[in-house]
Amino acid sequence: MECYRLSKSLPDEEKYSMVTQIRRAALSVHLNIAEGCSRKIRGREKKIL
Repeated sequence: MECYRLSKSLPDEEKYSMVTQIRRAALSVHLNIAEGCSRKIRGREKKIL
């Protein structure tokens, strides 16, 4: 949630280029953790995380 709050506080000229990138990166962290935890192969889990 901090990433979303930070992205709202960016200057207007930065918002359009950086906001989507920041938000996608923040979402990617959660998705990678979920994917890594769902794997049964521990070696692959480490690579994903």
